[in-house]
Amino acid sequence: MGENSYPSSVFTLLSALETILHEEGYEVAHGRGLSAAQAVIAGSR
Repeated sequence: MGENSYPSSVFTLLSALETILHEEGYEVAHGRGLSAAQAVIAGSR
């Protein structure tokens, strides 16, 4: 996928994206995207 496609990088990106979207006024279910990504990554190992 790419040089930065490590789980820690994906988790950092998703967390930052949730924060930014919230700050911009979007309704965000904090942690839901991160939880989903963790489940997908855990299932692929």
